[in-house]
Amino acid sequence: MDRPAAPRGALERIALAVLLVAAVCLAIHDVAILVFPYDLIYGEGYLLRDAALLRRGESPYAPLAPPPAVVANYPPVFPALFALATVPFGVGFFGGRLVSILATAGCALLLARVARREAAGATAALFAPLLFLADLVVYYWSPYARVDMLALLFECAALDAYHAGLATRFGSGESDGGGPREARAESARRARPLLRGHLFALLALFTRPTAVAAPLALVLTLALARDRRALARSLSALAGGAVALTLLLALATGGEFARHVLLYNANRFRWGELHRLLLDFAAPHAPLLLGAAAFFLIAPPPAPARSRRFLGLAFAFACAGALLVGKVGSSQNYFLEAVAAGALLFGVAIGRSEGPLRRLLLVVAAAGPLLATTVPWVRPLELRLNPFPAMGRTPGADDRRAGDELARVVAETPGEVLVEDAGFAVRAGKRVWAHPLILGYLEEEGRYDARPLAEMIRRREFGAIVLSYNFLSPSLRAAIGEAYRPERAVEIPGRFKYVILRPAAG
Repeated sequence: MDRPAAPRGALERIALAVLLVAAVCLAIHDVAILVFPYDLIYGEGYLLRDAALLRRGESPYAPLAPPPAVVANYPPVFPALFALATVPFGVGFFGGRLVSILATAGCALLLARVARREAAGATAALFAPLLFLADLVVYYWSPYARVDMLALLFECAALDAYHAGLATRFGSGESDGGGPREARAESARRARPLLRGHLFALLALFTRPTAVAAPLALVLTLALARDRRALARSLSALAGGAVALTLLLALATGGEFARHVLLYNANRFRWGELHRLLLDFAAPHAPLLLGAAAFFLIAPPPAPARSRRFLGLAFAFACAGALLVGKVGSSQNYFLEAVAAGALLFGVAIGRSEGPLRRLLLVVAAAGPLLATTVPWVRPLELRLNPFPAMGRTPGADDRRAGDELARVVAETPGEVLVEDAGFAVRAGKRVWAHPLILGYLEEEGRYDARPLAEMIRRREFGAIVLSYNFLSPSLRAAIGEAYRPERAVEIPGRFKYVILRPAAG
């Protein structure tokens, strides 16, 4: 049962107000990006391409040779929902961005639900979601047509279901020899939350394969509790479901699903840069990490120990998963799980704390959004946290004019166009011919032969080439230098610079 609500002190009201203002800023930012029709960060256009293919009944998991050479490096759950969203909204970014924004709101609601259950009070249920919505990484990633927020939503749903199952002491009282009908019915009732959690965990896995903190935490919790029956059922459901779905998708795509999602994503690891990437996250997130640490120091009231241990393990696995930010091509979105789990623990800690410790945690909670506002002024930190020129910026009229101009160029160019921001090609009804960032890694590691695409460039088969990120490999840039010449650039300083090239004469 919830504890009686105590009157909110001035410090608590101030902390809630600061977090609420940050959440309102996120909402304004998200709506502005939702209605912006053009590519804003790299990767959105390729997921739009995948959604458009699925809408036509075609597989995005196709061989890279001969061209087009586009890696569909995510499982099909998000592209499939994106494709469904294009039915009412048309082939554009609105549907995919709407999925991500709604998923962000869903994550906040689920964190509130778990926090209320764990702390038995409304205070935690207020702070946990607001700490999440006020976070810098959430601000940077939530509104885009990318897989991250949907995967986090499914993982939060799994976390909620697992927490509910453990909070009711799932598995206690079961006997290996069965029992009366009532006992079996009670056993089935206790099993339902975990089964529901397994379904959400599989959806998270087949949205983004690294979204595994919640199921790993559950498995270790059950193992430490020596709950053999629940552990065996969970491992069977999770491993069996993952293997079966992987084999099914591999068979349906002639093995290309496994190549795209697993093989082509196995990039080298940046061990020398990992410490800097972690410090870049920790610097503006010191308040969140401090508040999450308080969860482990505050003695809990009498409550199911397994649910508290589970939440701690989920945070630990989320932080461990964040180490994958060191993989080439990865970015700060790998910290989203740690942010969600940290906000949950921080909210619970506030709900359980009293006296001076509570006042300290409230000050720390209010400090988080204020510290985040300093990041754009620290140029090296901003560039590493925010790898794309338009990311974190609310688009305005200048952005719209630049997008309109480039959209006209792509749509009015006869024949095909090679463009790094693939959404412009998809919206113009043209084919996406390359996924430059990933192809560059694969070519560097000897896993992709760029010569067929380079020959297409040298034969001037593209009516225009539009560069924006300069992600094309050296061999492809050399081919462009031989056969194409810059015509003009469309630029907004600090945001976009589209360089339009046309075939050279002769």
